[in-house]
Amino acid sequence: MERRCVVAETIGMDKYRLKGCVVVADATNCQSENTRIVIEGGGDYAFNLKKNHPKFCDEIDKMCDYESKTEFNKVKSKTLTTLEKGHGRVETRHYRLVTDDEYINYFNNKGKWWKLAGIGIVDRTRIKKGKTETERHYFVTSLNDVKTFADAVRRYWSIENNLHWTLDVTFQEDAHRARTEFQPHNCAMLRHIALNLLKLETSVKDSIAGKRFRAALDDAYMLKILRLATLK
Repeated sequence: MERRCVVAETIGMDKYRLKGCVVVADATNCQSENTRIVIEGGGDYAFNLKKNHPKFCDEIDKMCDYESKTEFNKVKSKTLTTLEKGHGRVETRHYRLVTDDEYINYFNNKGKWWKLAGIGIVDRTRIKKGKTETERHYFVTSLNDVKTFADAVRRYWSIENNLHWTLDVTFQEDAHRARTEFQPHNCAMLRHIALNLLKLETSVKDSIAGKRFRAALDDAYMLKILRLATLK
């Protein structure tokens, strides 16, 4: 049965209906406490691990360097490779899910990552206009099936790409100049809140940009949108 993918923009995840879902979160929300929220809610998680956990990432780097010498043949892991084409771009994604007990126990020796079952490694290779770009991403996950893991990550990136496009078109996110301390995170959160409220407002049939422009001109309409934040 296909699992529903939930992208956690902010961790109020205890309010979500998580049973049977796979919660995918970016590095900001990749915290051990959030794994508890997901597991207690009856879901699974796949959290993107970046340099906000530098020691963890360094340890995974070392694992990859060591095990790649024998192509991971000495550890329990599963792989899946996908090829996607579109918009003049060819992208290959190689997913590896390390489920070896020795590594899982090593990375989770304090038990703070609830039900940790795998370390996900995703290598992305994109070819566009003759140029090749490569990226590597790490995930901590409660999943032990590489196909389910790959599907959750694919859906996560699809949602993120669509969300980024909407935010850039509507709020000119890429041109925003907040760059220091907590400014980028705070501004991003406000844009997400505004976007969600604009989506909830359905009395006017218009685009997100159109409703935003209407709210700028009409205080009553703007207050109508803001009141949606108080509805349960």
